[in-house]
Amino acid sequence: MKTKRRNFVCLAAVRIATVLLLVMGLSACSQPTSTLSSSLNPPAWLQGEWGLAETGTSLFEVTSDNVRMVSDEAGTSTTISFGTLPPGNTVQETASGSAIYELELRSDGIVQTHTFERTSVTTLNYTLLTNGTGSTIQLDKR
Repeated sequence: MKTKRRNFVCLAAVRIATVLLLVMGLSACSQPTSTLSSSLNPPAWLQGEWGLAETGTSLFEVTSDNVRMVSDEAGTSTTISFGTLPPGNTVQETASGSAIYELELRSDGIVQTHTFERTSVTTLNYTLLTNGTGSTIQLDKR
C-alpha cells in the first residue's frame, strides 16, 4: 500500500510539473526563444539523465551548460530547456555547497523553484515549488 501511494505521489508531482512548465512554454508560443546571456553551469554530479526508478520515466537531461525537463506522458513529448526560455521569462541558478543545485524560474507572476539535492552518487531529491507550494520526489541516475 505504501509503494502504491508513493507511486501515485511521484506521478502526480511529475504531471503537475509538466503541466506548469507546459503552460509557461505555451504562454510564449508565438514569441521567439532567446538564449540566456550566460549559460547555466550545473555541477558535475548533476550532469546526466535522471528519472523515476519505479516507472522508468526520464525527467531531466543535464549537460555542462543546460538543464532540460523532458516528459513523454500520455503519448506526447514535451521538453523545456531552462537554458533557452521565451522572452519575459527569467532563470537564476544557485549552487549551495557540493550537494544542492537550484533553479528559480519567473514568468508572469509565477515563481517556480527546482531544487536538486544529492543524496548519493546515483540518487537525488528533486523538489518543485510553485509560488512556495510543492512536493519532493526521489530521482535515480540513468
